[in-house]
Amino acid sequence: MQARGRGTKAAGALAGGQEAETPFQVSLIVPVQSEAGRIGRVLTGLSRLLRSTGWQAELIIVDDGSEDGSGEAATRWKSYFSEFGVVRHARRKGRGVAARTGALLARGRFVVLVDPRSDAPLQDSVHLIECLARGADVAVASRWLPGARALPAKSFLDRASETAFMALSRLMVPVGVRDSGAELVALRRNALRNIAQRARVTGEAFGHEWLALAGRLGFQVVEVPVSGAPKTEGEGRVRPNELAMLRDLWGLRRRLGREAAPRASDAHQLLKETGFVRLDRRKLFDTIAREPR
Repeated sequence: MQARGRGTKAAGALAGGQEAETPFQVSLIVPVQSEAGRIGRVLTGLSRLLRSTGWQAELIIVDDGSEDGSGEAATRWKSYFSEFGVVRHARRKGRGVAARTGALLARGRFVVLVDPRSDAPLQDSVHLIECLARGADVAVASRWLPGARALPAKSFLDRASETAFMALSRLMVPVGVRDSGAELVALRRNALRNIAQRARVTGEAFGHEWLALAGRLGFQVVEVPVSGAPKTEGEGRVRPNELAMLRDLWGLRRRLGREAAPRASDAHQLLKETGFVRLDRRKLFDTIAREPR
C-alpha cells in the first residue's frame, strides 16, 4: 500500500476526530449509462459483497438519462438490499455528474464508487474500506502497484496504449497515484462531499479530477493493489473515449492552474441542476430535504 501525505483539511472536513453522524457504515454508488445488460451482474456481485461483509449499507443507483431502461431494470433488485434507491437524471448529463449526484446523496460514513463496466473485483472494496477505517481519506484499487493481480488479458497494443495514455494524463494533471484511471475507489463521506462540490468534469475523466482535487485539498490518498479474482462472466470492459478524456483533462489543467483550490458549490443547487427524479421512493432520500442549505 502506498500513501500520499496529509495536508490541511478542506473546510467542512473534520481534521482529527469525530466525523458527522451517519446512519450507515457504507454507501455504494453505481452510476449507469444505458447499461441494462450489465446492471444485474453488478447488483448480484454487490449483494454477495454485502452478505459476506455484514456491512450496514445503502445502495444508490444513478441512471444518467439511459435510453434502455437501466434505472427501471435496477429497481427489480431492491428486494435483495435493505436500503436501496434509484434516481435518474431527466436527460444525460455525463458519467461525472451521475457520480456527483450519488456522492451528494450518500449518507454512509464511507462511500464506494463502483464502475459497472469495470473488471476490478468488487471484493477489493473490503481492503479499501479497511484503509479508510485506519485513517485514509481516499483509497484506490490500483492495477499498477507491485503485487496487483492481472485483470483479463489484453493485447500488447492495448496494454501499451493504456500505459501511454495514463502517463500522458498524469503529466497533464498530476494526481500522485499510479493508477489515475482506477475503477474502484472508496472515500470518506466528508472528503467525498468536499471533492464533489468542487468537481466540474462531466465525462469519463471525472475520476482523475477527483483524485487531483483530493491532493489539492490535502486529503490522504492511498493505493491498494488489485488482489481479488477478476470477473469473468458477462460483457467485457467498455473502453472510454480517450480523445474526449484528453479534452476534459486539458480543461481541468487550465482550471486548476487558475484556481489552486476551486470554490465549493451549494450541494442542493448542484442536485437541482440535474433535474433528477426518484424511481424508488423509499426513505433513502428523505434526509436530503432536511440537510442544511
